[in-house]
Amino acid sequence: MQFEEKKWFEGKPGTKESFAIRMGEMPNGLPYLLPVMVLSGSEDGPTFFVNAAMHGDEILGTESVRQAWKRINVAEMKGRAVMIPMANVAGVGTRTRRNVLEMYPGPHDMNRVFPGNPKGIMTERIANLIAERFIGPADFVFDIHCASVGGEWLPYVHVPTEADGVSARVIAESTRLGRAWGAPMIYPGNIHGSLVGEAYKQGKIAGSVEFGVANFSTRPERIWGRTGVINLFQEMGMLPGEPEYELEQEQFTVKSMSKIITDRGGFLHERAKAGDRVSEGDTLALMMSLDGEEIATFEAPHDGVVARRNTMGVVGTGDIIAYVAEVV
Repeated sequence: MQFEEKKWFEGKPGTKESFAIRMGEMPNGLPYLLPVMVLSGSEDGPTFFVNAAMHGDEILGTESVRQAWKRINVAEMKGRAVMIPMANVAGVGTRTRRNVLEMYPGPHDMNRVFPGNPKGIMTERIANLIAERFIGPADFVFDIHCASVGGEWLPYVHVPTEADGVSARVIAESTRLGRAWGAPMIYPGNIHGSLVGEAYKQGKIAGSVEFGVANFSTRPERIWGRTGVINLFQEMGMLPGEPEYELEQEQFTVKSMSKIITDRGGFLHERAKAGDRVSEGDTLALMMSLDGEEIATFEAPHDGVVARRNTMGVVGTGDIIAYVAEVV
């Protein structure tokens, strides 16, 4: 796969096209290139924009996009899928969540600065380009994320609510889109300054998924990710067939989310994994001191599902131990 540098895609029917948009230069003077992959179907249809690796440690999103790209037959496709497999190229290069090459006022979290700024630092410029040239022309928008360093989420999709200021049609269609990915957890709500939030402002049908752990991927996760991308296109009638679901768990909707943090530092011994059903008072994890004494116990504050767990062997005061979701 060659990423030829050019300004925009040609989009000829029945083709796969990969190229890179020049965003500017890095501090060493070399070009900063944003990779783009386009699947142009042989028949007319909607435009679907998929984004991945907005955070540089979310490599599973890149795997999901590139593997779906390899397997999709554009001769069977209607419409066009425009995909950014690596929105934060510098972050991926340093295996960090943010672009650490940026100076003040950065480094920014790209998923908090939308709609960006065409005259800002690189993160703001990329967000602005995505908002105007990728979200703007799209009928559907989807963003792929992974847990940040030190955590693992039960796979979930974000869907909009009335509080996001969107129409009933956008809520219904975005929820249908999110469910099609196949994640077990449906998490209503939105993040201020996010890519998906910008899509809702523009009246788009949109959603996002979060799964896996930072800077790591397993073969089952890669398969699940590429299947999720293909599911989206099938659900919206762009590819033949019905969505396939790999997970055995039934989908449920989050009513509220509780965060459990620690006031002590030490060695963390988990007792509940992401996806476990728990009752109020069940032990989620234990804290051990350096000399082997148990110094803290972390319990479920209510009945629900462990939505996120801490994956680190040692934690410090104020760190997150787990999230427990109260479900509908």
